[in-house]
Amino acid sequence: MALGSTIAGTWYPGAEREIRALAKKWEAACGEAKSGEKPNVLVLPHAGWAYSGETAWTAVRTVCGAKFRRVIVLAPSHRAWIENRLVAPEADAVSTPLGEIKIDRDWLDRLALIAPVARNDRVHSAEHSAQIEYPLLQLALGNGFTVVPLVMGSLGQDQMGMCARALARLMDAETLLVISSDFTHYGDDFSYTPFGKSGGEDVRRKVAASDDEAFQLIAKGDADSFAAFIKRTGATICGHVPIELALRAFPKGASIVRQKYATSSDGDGDYSRFVCYVAAIGCVKWHGETGAVLSADDRAYLLRVARASMEKAVRGGSRRSAGIDVSDAPKSTRAKMGAFVTLNDKATGALRGCIGEIMPMRPLVEAVAARAVDSFACLGTRAWWNTR
Repeated sequence: MALGSTIAGTWYPGAEREIRALAKKWEAACGEAKSGEKPNVLVLPHAGWAYSGETAWTAVRTVCGAKFRRVIVLAPSHRAWIENRLVAPEADAVSTPLGEIKIDRDWLDRLALIAPVARNDRVHSAEHSAQIEYPLLQLALGNGFTVVPLVMGSLGQDQMGMCARALARLMDAETLLVISSDFTHYGDDFSYTPFGKSGGEDVRRKVAASDDEAFQLIAKGDADSFAAFIKRTGATICGHVPIELALRAFPKGASIVRQKYATSSDGDGDYSRFVCYVAAIGCVKWHGETGAVLSADDRAYLLRVARASMEKAVRGGSRRSAGIDVSDAPKSTRAKMGAFVTLNDKATGALRGCIGEIMPMRPLVEAVAARAVDSFACLGTRAWWNTR
């Protein structure tokens, strides 16, 4: 089942002929395309095409004809409250007037193993920031690619790090990363008027200077400074979370180059209320898969910890974590991660106890030790005390 577009015919044309005609108009306005290496990262605005379409196309046109197998779209949520997770569609595909794009379920399932991922079609049906990019990608790449749209709200420090590591791990040379974000939203409607309410050219220049400061941090791949800039200025860059996530996933040496900057009021010159748009491209050499998250030795260590923790708790008569010594824990097991511990009957395979924690709250080795005791307690009071 495909998730249909809810913004076709309003945010962008609802007919294929009109979409392609508009793209030809943009192409003519952009002039001759530069040759060179195809980028694998795009930063695109997500306003209606009447406002930001031509700006977006200056970046999208650079991947025309590229043979990407999949596209990952990182997009901010405007209507749903989402905390500490990425939201993907439940559907098997998304559709536009240009046809269907299949969701890469295999890639998404791999991501869900190492990052907090929820699936919700309602979130995606109501969210324009991902939908607006689909037909642009179809114009450039045809219909031979899959897509993984990920909508997000706020991410805590631990969740941001976990998602960034997961993204970096799964990216490869066949994957295009699209970061969907508008830049400064200026005016009373957006509760953001640090440069006054006059609406003159001076306001636009100051806003452009602020956006340029933010972009220079993005161009350098400086996630920490970009996050600090958002916190310090309160800049209304709606996709600052997807941008920061991408920056934290980038390996060293990544660079982003701006193609165009524009605002929604460049036509009428009324800068009392306007939104800013940036189109940019980047070339990133992803390291991709580097083996299992945990080595065989790491997993064996965690199994020993789980057994030792349960044994010590039983012998001590306590249902609390036994507090065993894990000072020799491998480095990979000290990262904050979620964990589930499951107990099965060795003879029958029947489930005897299972409990865990989804969110990364503490080092993995500590989570395993504690949840091993908790899973054993799931056997029940009688079984617990009979085992002592």
